[in-house]
Amino acid sequence: MSRVLEAAHYKLKLTPEESFQMVGEDDKAELIDGKVIVASPVSDEHARIQAFLLTILNLFAQRHHLGEVHGEQMAMRLGQNVFIPDVTFVAKAHLDRLQSSMIQGPADLAVEIVSPDDPDRDRVRKPAE
Repeated sequence: MSRVLEAAHYKLKLTPEESFQMVGEDDKAELIDGKVIVASPVSDEHARIQAFLLTILNLFAQRHHLGEVHGEQMAMRLGQNVFIPDVTFVAKAHLDRLQSSMIQGPADLAVEIVSPDDPDRDRVRKPAE
């Protein structure tokens, strides 16, 4: 049993700090309402869309000195929830929100490529935050 699932088995709700201690930096796991949600590997189509968006947005942001673009390696903490959008953009005016592996507060743009395994989470829950 993975560390994430093992801990989730013993405790009903986790804090962001507890989830950070359990989830490895190579794991794609979000914390929503105190529950760790581990993402399955993405499809080829998802990966191609993400690579395209990252490339286009990054080139545009760099050319115009607008801010920073990140992929799913950058978590975004909103209160007690931690999301890992597929693509994020943080404007120059908000670069103080960036920490080593997390955006503390909302990104200026968060892109979620809708997953067929839980479209409600991607279309309803995450945008509500």
